[in-house]
Amino acid sequence: MNLKLENNIIRCLPYKKPFIFVNGLEGVNSNSIEGYCIFNKENPMLQGHFKDNPVVPGVLLLEAMGQIGIVCHFIYLSEIYKINKLFYPIIANIEMDFLKTANIPFPAPKAQISCAPRQSLQISRVPRQRRKYPVPRAK
Repeated sequence: MNLKLENNIIRCLPYKKPFIFVNGLEGVNSNSIEGYCIFNKENPMLQGHFKDNPVVPGVLLLEAMGQIGIVCHFIYLSEIYKINKLFYPIIANIEMDFLKTANIPFPAPKAQISCAPRQSLQISRVPRQRRKYPVPRAK
């Protein structure tokens, strides 16, 4: 895969550490995407799951699949990476086939993710709306 394209797509992700689960992309086209996430034992999100036998929680695997299979693919298809524009993904309904997934115990912390939409991804741009009411703040 083109390294410049890969870096541009990853740079457009609306996440930051420790909640970014995309370490690289290995291929992308209009029909599918392949990427990977490397899970590190020292990641604060993984500490304590489970005592003396660390396992990547399934919900983090699902998040990695979503970040690669939906958000990165959307960035590519909508060409957001060309304008480097910040966006906030809102996913209401999507059907995906994840071709390779696994329960990832350590010391094999690399999750390889390949997916393709069952139907074409519907891309629509929804303007960000301001809240009508102030958000309550904790005291």
